[in-house]
Formats: sequence, structure tokens, C-alpha cells
Amino acid sequence: MNDGVLEDLTLSVVIPTHRRCHLLTRVLEPLLADEAVDEIIVVVDGDLDGSFMLLQEKALKSAKLRPLLRAQSGGAQRARADGLEQATGELVLFLDDDVLASEDLGAHHRALHRHREAVVGVGYMPVRPLERTTADAFSSVLYGVEYEGRCVAYEEDPHEILRSLWWGNVSMRRADVMKVSLVSGGPTMLYHEDQDFGLRCLEAGFLGVFDRGAAATHLHQRDLDGFVRDALSQGRGMVIIHERHREIMGPLDPADFEIGLGPFLALIVRLGSVPSRGRFLCRLLTGVTRLLGRCHLFRLQLRAAKLLRRVGQSTGAATMWEETAFSA
Repeated sequence: MNDGVLEDLTLSVVIPTHRRCHLLTRVLEPLLADEAVDEIIVVVDGDLDGSFMLLQEKALKSAKLRPLLRAQSGGAQRARADGLEQATGELVLFLDDDVLASEDLGAHHRALHRHREAVVGVGYMPVRPLERTTADAFSSVLYGVEYEGRCVAYEEDPHEILRSLWWGNVSMRRADVMKVSLVSGGPTMLYHEDQDFGLRCLEAGFLGVFDRGAAATHLHQRDLDGFVRDALSQGRGMVIIHERHREIMGPLDPADFEIGLGPFLALIVRLGSVPSRGRFLCRLLTGVTRLLGRCHLFRLQLRAAKLLRRVGQSTGAATMWEETAFSA
């Protein structure tokens, strides 16, 4: 193997974006200044906020910025796939549109693949909440705690990197991504597409490598309604993940949503396993979470939000089981 060739890998950055025009200038600035980045492909997944026009204007000033437009939104994973098709770099770094790169992010990702093939490089992206009302801060707190826990798990057991891949700051050789394919068949996934891709990489024999030095910052923002939608989508996605990858993940048990809860809270989550009851509980807990935030009872709000997420996940999974041939 020629080490010199490996050291000279060209790097394309692919960013899917949807309704994040207000962040694009900030996200692009360090990438445009990064000499290790050869091109930046930003795929606008349905232009509803002027993102494509903004990108076209910026592309006039920088030859390495290439805006693409999907007339109709198909989701972040399909947008990534469109960007991958247009990428010319031997190495592709997939960033989310709310992830702010460090000034040397490109060089770190190139180093992850130096002298190595069939590697999925995963960088670090701690959460920095955007300015918001304090009543919405619980979402970023929960997200940040879960993400940091995932990073610790990556370091304790590297096998977990591809078992529970987290998009946002991930690099691979373009040829390797094409072998696995970003978009898989079957039911459309609105959540856990990253985990599904990671598991397919694991099944294909790829190696996951996590590096805190390949750092970026996640400019996280999610309001309460978005938090609930995510929880429901997470539950649906879990059903698909366990069905597609039974040999690795095993079947999904409804009781999994109750793990770590006391008897009373577990009972509430169990009630969510019936979709009609679960949707009612989600509305009830959403109201409670919102009220606690308005009353500045943030510790109680955080506890209510954790329960709301569990119920939402349980309800989402139950709804997926009800709508498909999958069975619990």
C-alpha cells in the first residue's frame, strides 16, 4: 500500500440542510477557511427559507462551495446521498447543518484515515445550546447528557461506535460509503438512520474509530413540540432497527422502554404501549412539562421531560407495530 497516496486524500464535506438558513453562514465560515477541505457540498432539502439563494451568493465568492437543491424534502439521509453522488473527494466528511467545525477539523479527519481503509471516523461534537428561553433548555440538557454518555461508551468499547453511530461529524472514504449505501430499502426512517447505517457498516466489516480531537460544536436547538415529535420518531425507528438487524440487536421488547424506572413511572410508560392511551399521555405530559418550565421549576421539568420521552418512544414503537407486520 502506498502511504503517500493515503496521506494525500482529498476531502469533500457534505452537509444536508433544512430550514437552517439562520445558521448556514456561521457553520460555513470555518469550513471555507479550512485548507484541508477541498470542497463543501451543501444539499438544501426543500428550500423553504431562502437557504439556496444564500448559498448561491456565497458560492460566487468561494469556488469550493457547491450548493445543491432538492425541490422536495426527502429527509437528511437522502440529501446526504445526493451530496455523496456529487462529491469528488476521496474522503467525505458528513456534517450536520447545526454543527460548527473547529478550525482544524478537516486535518483531523484526514488523519483518521491515513494508512487505514474501511474506517468510519467519528468526531466529537459536544452540545452548546443556542440562545433560547430557559423553558426550552431541558431539551439540550437531555440531549447533551445522552451524547456524552454515548462518547464514554465509544471509548470503553469501540464496538459500540458502529452499533450506535451518531451522525453529525462522521467521515469515510467515498468508495467505502458507496459500497454500503447511505439509503437502505424498507420503511422510511425519520430517526436512527445513523444507527442503521452504522450497523450496516459493522455487518460489512468496517471499523469505527472515535476521536475527540476531531472536534466540532453542536449548536443544538429543539423546542418542546419538536422534542415530542423526536420521541415518537425514535420509538418508530427503534422497531425498524431491531427488525432489520435482529442478529446484532435482537428483538425489541416493549419492556425496554421501562428500564431503570421505578414501578409507578414504569406503569405510566407501559400505558403508552397502547397508541391511543400513549397519545393522550403525551399530550398530558407535554402540558405538564410546558407548565413547569413557565413556572421556572426546571428540575421538575427535566424529570417530566424524561418521562415524556419514554412515553413518546413507547407510543411510537407501539404505533409502528400496529401499522406494520412487525410484532412485539
